Amino acid sequence: MIYPGLAPGDVKVLRSDQAQITLPPPKIVNIVIDDKQTKVWDRQITWWTPWVPFNPDLERQARLAARDEIEKAALEMGILDQARHNEEESIRALLQIFGMKSVSVGRQYRHLSNPQPQCRILIRMPAYLIVDLEITDPAAWASYRSAVTAVVQNHGGEYVVRGGATIVLEGDWETQRLVVIRFPNQVALNAFWDDPEYQPLKELRQRAARAKVIAVEGV
Repeated sequence: MIYPGLAPGDVKVLRSDQAQITLPPPKIVNIVIDDKQTKVWDRQITWWTPWVPFNPDLERQARLAARDEIEKAALEMGILDQARHNEEESIRALLQIFGMKSVSVGRQYRHLSNPQPQCRILIRMPAYLIVDLEITDPAAWASYRSAVTAVVQNHGGEYVVRGGATIVLEGDWETQRLVVIRFPNQVALNAFWDDPEYQPLKELRQRAARAKVIAVEGV
């Protein structure tokens, strides 16, 4: 069981950090029956029915019928779905070796006249929300800090930097507090930023601190 070879149009680089791979449906291409381990016996021919003529094509017909039954049973057991799943996992693992931190897998279906499924794998890099803060109201900031973590986590975000000590190594960059949050991808970051649950917290943050906020995709 294999996937047919990919055509040039099946792999598209959307951006430097995002690609799209379309896989054709898997199919069974070969079934092997071990001739040494299988025998065909004609029940009509016995020592008491010598008049039944021998059929030299019987064994070939029996093996063809056996292959058909094996393929039917394999399809009913979901072997193609398992093959598709294994292929997606293999591609995901391969891309992660090359530094892809997040690989989301979706499905695309062809025109209804040919409804066999295809797999579409979107590769997205993590996205970082970077906030340069000057806290003006510590009490309001404490309220914001205690409430915002759950919203961040709801969108797969995790804090990478949260107010640690900073040292300026070059230039005149002055910062009082730096916060960096990593999200699985830019879609997740945008979902957090636009989340209705975050909007009142955003207003609370704006009252508690002056901030510069940027989003950047990374590795």
